[in-house]
Amino acid sequence: MNRSTQLRHLAEWVHGAPDDGAAHALMGAAFNMRSARHLGSAHEDGEQISPNATWWDAPGVEVSVTLFRSDRAPSTGVPKPVRRNPGAKAALRERQAEDRAAERRAARDLVSDGAHTRVLDETDTRILLRLVTKALESRSVVAGRLSSADGTDGGTTVRLVPSEQGSTVRTAQGSIHLPGFRLELLSGKGK
Repeated sequence: MNRSTQLRHLAEWVHGAPDDGAAHALMGAAFNMRSARHLGSAHEDGEQISPNATWWDAPGVEVSVTLFRSDRAPSTGVPKPVRRNPGAKAALRERQAEDRAAERRAARDLVSDGAHTRVLDETDTRILLRLVTKALESRSVVAGRLSSADGTDGGTTVRLVPSEQGSTVRTAQGSIHLPGFRLELLSGKGK
């Protein structure tokens, strides 16, 4: 069997096909003829091109090779595996442990030295504000008046007691005024 014989047999099969659709399918399979693939994409500046312009006259747009070859939009691919960095984790854990130790020291200093007799540094102020926030969130109104409120964190307690004079705490950034409340700091063991 040679090439011309193969073409004659193919022609007979196409001629004997039951309908046009079957004949087209047979020819498409034999010669690998598929329907045209039309790719389209919007131009970066849509106003630059007239809507009445034909595709022949309009400027072309860039189409990715992936879209052209496989009819799929390009993707970034499979996510990369997470890289383990035990050194960075250890350094982070150490820094967190140092921060917690500094906060515990600041809380002990607040209890022993008080908050009114000195200017509080950043760590002291952060601890005090956290405690005051917890105390303010827990306060309740009894008979139309605010009662005292406590806030505890890590064994240190701040108590806000109603007072005519109020209290003021000096920090590195300025003063914190608590009108109508006196600030008391206690160790969790001293309660």
